Amino acid sequence: MSSTLTPRPGASDEVLNLRDAPSEFDLAIRGAVRFDVALSAACLALVEGRPDLLAHALWSPVAGELLRPLGKLFGDEAINYGTLGSALFRLGRDGTALSAAALRLGRPVWTATVPRFGWRGLGAVLRNNGVQSGGAFPVFVDERVAAVIEILSFDRLRCDLASEALAAELTPQLAEVYRRVTATG
Repeated sequence: MSSTLTPRPGASDEVLNLRDAPSEFDLAIRGAVRFDVALSAACLALVEGRPDLLAHALWSPVAGELLRPLGKLFGDEAINYGTLGSALFRLGRDGTALSAAALRLGRPVWTATVPRFGWRGLGAVLRNNGVQSGGAFPVFVDERVAAVIEILSFDRLRCDLASEALAAELTPQLAEVYRRVTATG
């Protein structure tokens, strides 16, 4: 018999298996024992390898109640944006206009241009720090908002399809973690 009749695994088979393996962020989110830790992992996933992006989040210990800033700014350049981080940490219940729109509409939203003024003064802070555009992704748990993740871009984006697709994968995982950790404790 010819050896061609018995298939042997090749390098392409290994690549397919690796592609299906969960990422370090998936593992961090699924294994989190606190929701804020899972939310941090999701923010990191959204900005990984993207020096043009920063991320932050608002969340609530009880779904549907007032949101509060997570208190961290994520991204390769985050350490260079102390003023911006401080402004984001002092956000009110709806966060920026992006978060407020995502909450009002119940879906991801994008803005191609951050206004210089408005957004309760945050627009000027964002623009002065080089932020040009951004998006916001709500995390729903049983039809109530548990969190909103925002990405801020130094480039003008109408919509970043890669970020939106990744957020669509991450937000259900976050909702599951939220249910699990609030049920236990």
